[in-house]
Amino acid sequence: MRLSEFIISILDIILCNLASAIITSLFARLYPELYSKKFQLVL
Repeated sequence: MRLSEFIISILDIILCNLASAIITSLFARLYPELYSKKFQLVL
């Protein structure tokens, strides 16, 4: 694997994590009761 491919894959992982974190926090703000139920299901 070349260095550029490695960097791109790391950036891809970081962007996916950021996107999911942003969506999760937005969802938690908009629908706190739904989110707490979903979170309990996950746990």
